[in-house]
Amino acid sequence: MSINNIIKTLDSYEQLSGDETTALQQLKPFMKHTTLKKGQYLFQEGDIPDMIYYIEFGLMRRFLNDTNDNEKIIQFYKEEDFVHDCNCYYEQRPIDYFVQALEDCDLVYFKLQDVEHLQNDFPVFEKIGTKMLQGHIANHTEHLTMLMRYNPEERYLYVLENSPELIQRLSITHLAQYLSISRETLSRMRAKICEKSSFQHEL
Repeated sequence: MSINNIIKTLDSYEQLSGDETTALQQLKPFMKHTTLKKGQYLFQEGDIPDMIYYIEFGLMRRFLNDTNDNEKIIQFYKEEDFVHDCNCYYEQRPIDYFVQALEDCDLVYFKLQDVEHLQNDFPVFEKIGTKMLQGHIANHTEHLTMLMRYNPEERYLYVLENSPELIQRLSITHLAQYLSISRETLSRMRAKICEKSSFQHEL
């Protein structure tokens, strides 16, 4: 495990100075490594997460259960994403969602108390945090817009065009949850699209 990957990711949001890079390098003794098997949970509803995780390899989902106990996917996390909930940590407020590994995952992590000084010492890290939050909000808004604007087939084609990696990495169950349709509907729809594509190819 290397903190250099974390530095590279943060630098992609805002160019880091030598002092800021050095401050991150000094966190190396506090960095730990963990793995999650597919299906294991990183966070569960009711937790108060006190760690910040960085995904080196793997795919995770953040989801919650609605009043009918149906799972609703809020967002995905993949390589080079950070997973944490600083607001709940500082407010000591339990989370109302789950974070689960959809693939075997390798992660490095820090205790939030070991890294919280960075924003006080270097304003750039607060700026990076704001950009990350804006990115999550934009992705969530895009997802909600897709669900409201498009019919099931259009949703599938939208994700296929804009996030083909998700189509390849997600099980049919989790893709159906993300598209807010049933597994059966998704299976029929994919077969129909595949048949149409094969027919057009033959022409």
